[in-house]
Amino acid sequence: MKPSHTLLCTLPLFLFTACGGGGDDAPSAPPTTVPAAALAAFEGIWHSKPGMECLPGFDYNPAYFFRLREALVAAAGGGLEVTFAVEIFDDAACANKRGLLTERLMMNMVPTTVSGRTGVYRSEPSLTLSTMSADGGAGFTLTKVPDGEVSDMNGRRMLVDVVGTQLDLTSSDDPVPLDTQGFPTQFDANKYLVR
Repeated sequence: MKPSHTLLCTLPLFLFTACGGGGDDAPSAPPTTVPAAALAAFEGIWHSKPGMECLPGFDYNPAYFFRLREALVAAAGGGLEVTFAVEIFDDAACANKRGLLTERLMMNMVPTTVSGRTGVYRSEPSLTLSTMSADGGAGFTLTKVPDGEVSDMNGRRMLVDVVGTQLDLTSSDDPVPLDTQGFPTQFDANKYLVR
């Protein structure tokens, strides 16, 4: 973690918008528009897999614990809009609430193939908005400006699919093989959300 700013989050809602960043020499996925009907399986409310209900080391202040309240996924503009709502706590039981942080990402969706699967897409998600509030808690202090790290998706190359009640999300940071463009070529069985 590189502390760069200290922000106090109180009852007012603070908004941060993400700015475009530097270049990346690797080729990116070509722009595409996927019909909303093809993305319907992704839409809905998703939650953490069992065993991930309360985690230490919140990305924007490691002194806090956190949990994913929900990830809301909706088709938008030929891709997906994903909003992660993360509750922040003082304690390892996630009982003493400090507040809520949300991160909204846009996911371009490019159809791809993975052996034994159908309906698989590549994506390069980008953060579009972060919001913070006490949300009934005592408020919280950040040591880093939100930059999409809490979702573990912003700026990464992703492989995504829905199988039954499971949303598989594997990134270029996960321990899986990558293709020449830096996209995963298989799914990490440990990286998913559930309905």
